[in-house]
Amino acid sequence: MSKLKFKGDVYSYSELLQLNIKKINHYLEGEVFDTIDGELCDISDLRTKFSCKYLTEFMSNSQIDRQYTLAEKKMLKNKYLNKSISKSEMFLHLKNIKQDKITPSYNYDKGYLIVNLNKIPFNVTDSEYGKFHKMLIFLSNNHKNKIAQGNSDPIKKENLSKFLGYKKVDYLNKYLGKLKKQSLIDEQTFGGVRYLIINPAYARKNMEIDNTVYKMFKKDLDECLTEEQIYYLNMSDDNIEIDSMIPILD
Repeated sequence: MSKLKFKGDVYSYSELLQLNIKKINHYLEGEVFDTIDGELCDISDLRTKFSCKYLTEFMSNSQIDRQYTLAEKKMLKNKYLNKSISKSEMFLHLKNIKQDKITPSYNYDKGYLIVNLNKIPFNVTDSEYGKFHKMLIFLSNNHKNKIAQGNSDPIKKENLSKFLGYKKVDYLNKYLGKLKKQSLIDEQTFGGVRYLIINPAYARKNMEIDNTVYKMFKKDLDECLTEEQIYYLNMSDDNIEIDSMIPILD
């Protein structure tokens, strides 16, 4: 296997060639040193001067494509470790790396993560936790929120109370108060409207996490997310996605 040294890193011929072909700025200019025979050339000569030396790799498009993926991953990982990565590059890095935390699935989108987390709450009874997930079903069927998309009408506590089997709204408020105390939910006011925000760590459903939601439930989410995901969320703008929250009326 060829070993070409370029700007301090060592690559195979296919890796370095494909990075140059993709016109990634870092790989457009500079000298390449062949550690096998000591030959030195400009990176622009890879497809001419060096192509004869590495004809098999040069002609094998499938090998080049595979090696490019590996090279891209290596480049992104190095930039992340050096804390010199942009938000868009961090997004690509997150899509490339294997996730091995407790979460069953991960998806990514612009500026936020879509995660499915399964943290177990303490000091909440099985009945209360069951009602919490029953509430998530009601919310996801009745509003565009952090769980699913529906209509945009505010949630009325009276209707939510009936769905959960409470005879009075006061009983619901007491229950929501306990959920807030245990950090399963939060209520915030933006623009004069009160919103109910679900803590994604306990939802066991696909939910969006942007910078705002991350800060609200940082302690729990730090236990569930990878270091890379936390870094990405901290890089993201503090953007309150009001359309993705749940307006709630007394």
